[in-house]
Amino acid sequence: MEVRSQVVSHELDQNPVDSNRRKYRISFVISNMGVGGAQKELATLTNYWARQGWSIQIVTINEVSGAQPKFPLDPKIEYVPLDMPAVSRFWPPKTKSLGVLLALRKVIRSWNPDVIVGFMWAANVLAIKAATGTRIPTVITEHLDPNQLKLEPDWERLTTQNYPRATALVAHTQRNIDYFPAAIRAKGHDIPSVLDPESLPLDLPNSCGADGIRRVIGVGRLDTQKAFDRLIEAFGQVAQDNPKWILEIYGQGAERENLETIIAKLGLQDRAFLRGVTHKVFEIMKGADFLVMSSRYEGFPLVLCEALSMGLPVVSFDCTSGPREIIRDGVDGILVPDGDMAGLAKAMDRLMKNDSERAMLAKNAPEILSRVAIDVVAKQWTNLFESVVKCR
Repeated sequence: MEVRSQVVSHELDQNPVDSNRRKYRISFVISNMGVGGAQKELATLTNYWARQGWSIQIVTINEVSGAQPKFPLDPKIEYVPLDMPAVSRFWPPKTKSLGVLLALRKVIRSWNPDVIVGFMWAANVLAIKAATGTRIPTVITEHLDPNQLKLEPDWERLTTQNYPRATALVAHTQRNIDYFPAAIRAKGHDIPSVLDPESLPLDLPNSCGADGIRRVIGVGRLDTQKAFDRLIEAFGQVAQDNPKWILEIYGQGAERENLETIIAKLGLQDRAFLRGVTHKVFEIMKGADFLVMSSRYEGFPLVLCEALSMGLPVVSFDCTSGPREIIRDGVDGILVPDGDMAGLAKAMDRLMKNDSERAMLAKNAPEILSRVAIDVVAKQWTNLFESVVKCR
C-alpha cells in the first residue's frame, strides 16, 4: 500500500490541475455507453472534466431515449441517446445512415462545441460528417488494433474517405497510428487509456493465499479474441507439477461451452473454473497471485492496468497492440512472444515456483499509475484540444 500511494502522489504533484487553463465545451459521439473498455475510458475522462467545470455532451447513436449508461456519469454531463438503428461493422450505411447523420448534426450544431470527438470507427465517421460545413475541429479515436478490424465494404470505404478529413487522430499505441497512411499518421497522437486512482480500492487487504490455495486468474469476455482456450491449455501443461495452484476465469460469453469442453478434456474440472461475471474484480485481484492475458489481439487492455495498479503481477502474450505498451517485461510482468504456447506455460510455471519473483513484480506493478492516472492522461488530451482549437 505504501508504494502505491507514493507513486500516485509523486506523479500528481508533477501534473497539477491548472485552474487558469481554458474550460472547453466538448461533444463526444459513441455508438453506446454499454459495458466496454472504450465506454469506461470515456466515462472516466468526461467525469474528470465535468468536475473541472468543462461543459461535456455525450451523444450515443443506438441507445433508446431514457437509456442509462452502464458507467456512472457526472449529473452535469449532457447525455443524449439518439435512439437510431444499431451501428455495427456490418451495418449498411448507404440505406440507414442519413437519418442518423441528420439527427446527430442537429444535436451537435445546436450545442455548438469547441471540439467534436468520435469514439471508435463508426462514431468517427459520423462525427466527421456531422461537422462538415462547420469550423468545429474533429478528433477521431481508435481503441482496437486496426489490423484486426474487418469492416463491411461500405464502412471500409467511408473510413478511407473520411478519416483524412479529421483534425487529429488519437490511438493508444504508436503501432496503431502507424497502421494508417502517411496523411493520417501525421495527425496522430499516442495517448494511453486511463484510470482514476480515486475510483480504485487501493487499500483493500491482500488476501492472496489466505486459504492455502494459490490462484492464477483471467478476466474478460469469453470470446475468441480473449482466447481463454489458450490460457486453459497452458495451465494444463503445468498444473500437475504445481498441485496447490488453481485457475479462475471471470467473464461470460459465447465461448463458455467450448471452454467447459476443453477443461473436461484436459481433466481439469477440479483445477480450472469458469466463475462467470463478477462485480468485485478488485477483490478478486487482491486474492490472486498473478493474472494472465492470452488474447489473440487487443487495443490497450484496461484489465492489465487495473491488475498492475492493485499490485498484481501479469503475464501476457505480446500481441500486436497494447500489452507491450503497458507491461515492463521482467519488471512488473512477463511478456511472451505472441502465440507461443510453450512460452506461456513456461512463464506461468516460473511464477508459480518463484515466490520472490512474484513479490518483486508485485512491488513494481503500481507504477502503472504514473503513466495512466487521470491527471496525466487528461493533461495530454487538454494539450491536444488546445492545439486543434488554435487551428480552427
